[in-house]
Formats: sequence, structure tokens, C-alpha cells
Amino acid sequence: MENKEQKAKTLPEENTILFSEEAKELMSMPVNKTLFVGALVYTGIVAIIFIVCAFIKFPEFITTTFQTDLFPSGRAIYSPKTGTVKTITLPTDSVVKDGITIIEFDDELDYSNVLKIEDQIHKIETVHSEHNNFYAAVMSIKQYATNTETKRIASNIADNYVLFNSYNQLQDIKNSIELKNKFENSIAELKEYLSKWKSTNTISSQFKKPSKLFLQREIKNGDNLKYNEPLGYLYEEDAEVTGYITLNYEELLKIHRNQKVLLSLDLFNQKTTFQTEGSVSSISYLPELNNGTENASESYKIYVTLDKVATKLYQAELKKYPKVIGKARIILESRSLLSKLIFENRK
Repeated sequence: MENKEQKAKTLPEENTILFSEEAKELMSMPVNKTLFVGALVYTGIVAIIFIVCAFIKFPEFITTTFQTDLFPSGRAIYSPKTGTVKTITLPTDSVVKDGITIIEFDDELDYSNVLKIEDQIHKIETVHSEHNNFYAAVMSIKQYATNTETKRIASNIADNYVLFNSYNQLQDIKNSIELKNKFENSIAELKEYLSKWKSTNTISSQFKKPSKLFLQREIKNGDNLKYNEPLGYLYEEDAEVTGYITLNYEELLKIHRNQKVLLSLDLFNQKTTFQTEGSVSSISYLPELNNGTENASESYKIYVTLDKVATKLYQAELKKYPKVIGKARIILESRSLLSKLIFENRK
């Protein structure tokens, strides 16, 4: 009986609720103090989250299309006419000096005669006081003129010179001056014609310093070429490879020079992807209209220079595909998670 009574004394009443000492202390607080502690704890948790978000940073990217523009300091070679190749003087990968002719087309007027006529014109312009040499040069032009147009102009030069010389000996100043002007005009006309003829019937280097020749296919004597057919490039051997991307105005404001760009280019007829890096080399602030309408959106060109080491490894392949399309990821300034959340929620 005694044991049962002792157990009964030690057991709590059925309606009694058990709490820890901390809970009892909290329950004994006034309501306003309880709310204050809860708010303080909540504020502390939020503050910790904000601090962590402020220190967590990651880079932002702008992803867009990239197109290479190989050898910007070089010049693309196109066929100036539809015709037959008479002579190709240099194979691909040759070093070409300024003024050297690479391809000569078959024509009624032979290129060697053009050079001879130009040599005689030079003599005429430098030997005015020596009549015999002057006359010989005039007659030589007539000899080397082998097509209809050069024959016509050469005849005018010779006739005007003979008449000028006759009037000059007769001291007929009025007629001699008139014929002298006609003679000089005919010389100028011939020079202009020969310049146009060379631009149509020959392909030559226009670089002041030696450049490298790249031909997209093998060209042989006797091959037929079409007008404006792409043939290859002339470029500086160590020229940088560049390309461009187009961005809208909002994206443009995030770009600055030397910004890092990750590039993924498709080579070998899109069978191989070439991964490399580049940097923003220049920015065009002149807008371009994407179409011709009044409501056309404006875009801006950003030029990117590819990494030299990587492009040197792939230079031979890049030359085969001078207009390579790929993807560009421009790395922007690293932003904290906090700023990203704030700015994106404001949009």
C-alpha cells in the first residue's frame, strides 16, 4: 500500500503540462518582449542571408553570334572579269611584293606591251628637250598598241606630235600650243585607259610591304574564271584574326575595350568546333539599322581580336574558311547574387 501511495505522489496530475525551463521562462515574459525577440531573430537570419548573397559573386555573360573577318589588314582577291588565265606567276603561300602581278588574263592587248607603252610614256614625260628620243618614244607607243582602243589613242598621240613639231618649227605659237595641249591630253587618256585595263586584266598586290598569298583553290594557266569569283586573300603573315558581333544599345553600355570573350567557331564545314578566347579591340558607336524600315531596330558592331597563340595553331584551317560563323560569350563584370536579385526584381 505504501508503495502505491508513493507512486501516486510522484506522478503528475493528468491535466498537468510539462515545459522546459527555457519555455517556462519565455512564457513568463510579457507579450511585447516575446515579439521583440522573435523579430530580432528573424532580422538576424535575413541579415545573414543578405551578407552571404553580397559575397557570392559570379560572372555574367552576353551570348550572341560571332563572325570572323580574317586578315582585316589584307585584301580579298576576286576575279575582275570572266576570262581565261593566261599566266599565273605565283603559287599559294608565296610572298608577294608591292606591284607584283599574280594573274594575267588572256586579252588582245598583251600585258608585256602594256608595260612597254608605260615605259615609253615615262620617257616622253622626262625627255622633252631631246627630239629624237621623244619621237622614238611616240612611235614605239604606236608599235606596241595592239588593240582597237590603244591603236586609236596612239595614232592621236603621233599625229598631234608631228603637227605640233611642224608648227613649232614654223614658230606658229597659237597652233603649236593647241596641238601641244591635244598631245598631252592624248597621253593622259592613254595612261587612264592602261590603268583601267590593268585593273580588269591583271591581279596584283597593292601592299606597300611584302604580303602572303593564299589561294582558295589551285589555279592553272588556261583556267576559266568567272567575274567576281572569290580566289583568295593577300594578307600580312602575322596579321591578327578579327571578327565582329552585333549588340543592342542596352548591351553596348556593358561593353568596354579589352573585355574577355569566349568563342566557339565551327570549322571544317561545321565538322569541328574551334574553341578559343578573344578580347574586345574596338567598339563602333554608330548605329546600324537591321532593316530598311523606319521602325528598324538599331544595332552596334563590336570588334573582337582572337587569341594569337590559338589562331596561329589553326591559321591554315581558318584561311580556308575566311567567313566563319560561331558563338561568342562576352564576360561582363562579376555581380553579386544580391545585386542580381535586386535588379532583376526591379525589371
